[in-house]
Amino acid sequence: MRANLLSLVVAICCWPCAAWADLSLGRKALAEGDYPSALSELRPLAERGDAEACLLLGRMAENGWGMPQSDVAAWRWYKAAADRGEPQALLRAGEFAESGRGVPLDRRLAFTLYQRAAEAGSAPAYRRMGEMALNGWGRKADAADGVLWLRQAAAAGDREAAETLAALARQRPQAPEGFYSRP
Repeated sequence: MRANLLSLVVAICCWPCAAWADLSLGRKALAEGDYPSALSELRPLAERGDAEACLLLGRMAENGWGMPQSDVAAWRWYKAAADRGEPQALLRAGEFAESGRGVPLDRRLAFTLYQRAAEAGSAPAYRRMGEMALNGWGRKADAADGVLWLRQAAAAGDREAAETLAALARQRPQAPEGFYSRP
């Protein structure tokens, strides 16, 4: 009995600090601008694969909050969260890949990341997919797909997508009635 109790005490004392890291405390510290505390709470969680912690560390690295600003580090954290299916991270990683921030420019990868984010319900990701389809970036140009994705984004409340559709309707009045505005 004493040996078991001693083993338990030793295990608890030797357990890494990561065991006590707390996502809600990390979020709170980040919101309050207490970046050292946010970092100490989030990093152990992110290193263990917590998608939201990875996303938040990506934001910290992107903005230089509590660490040197680094697009490379931001990309790594966003990509780690995206690999775990975190929708906001999928969108940010797509934006980084599309623009070549912190990672070599790769529009095909960007499109794939946007597609996964859109499948998770991200209206801005639908908008980016629509814009990429219209311009032939990362995939073959396809106006019908582009408009479809822009309409999905607009229906989900993305104002930029609605503005793009309105601009397209003004530029291409020969399209069938309702082509740019049908749900």
